[in-house]
Amino acid sequence: MTPRRLKIGLALFVGLLLGAFLSPLFLGHPISEVGYGPSDKAVIQLAMGEWARANHADSAKIAERHYPAVVHLPSKTCVELRLREGIAGLAPVYCINEESGKIVERYTDGE
Repeated sequence: MTPRRLKIGLALFVGLLLGAFLSPLFLGHPISEVGYGPSDKAVIQLAMGEWARANHADSAKIAERHYPAVVHLPSKTCVELRLREGIAGLAPVYCINEESGKIVERYTDGE
C-alpha cells in the first residue's frame, strides 16, 4: 500500500470514528428514536397532552416512556407515540387535521 493511500484510509477511518461518537450530540436522540422535525412540535404536544389526559398522567411522564414519530399525509398529520426501549405498554396514534388542528382519528394498539 502506498503512503498516500494509507493516509487517505487512515483519515477516512478517523472521520468515521469521530462521526459515530459525535453524532448523538448533534442528533439529541439515538437514530432509532428520531421520527420528527422541528416544525412538528405543535402536533407532538397535542398528541402527548391527549395521551397524558387519557392516562391521568403529566406530559413529562409520557415523554419519559414514549418518543414521537410523525407522518404527514395529504389532509392530516399523524403522530405515533412509540414506546422507548425496555418499556411495556401501549403506543397510541393520533391524527390531526391540517386545517382545523383538531384530532380527527385515534388508534391504540390495545383497544
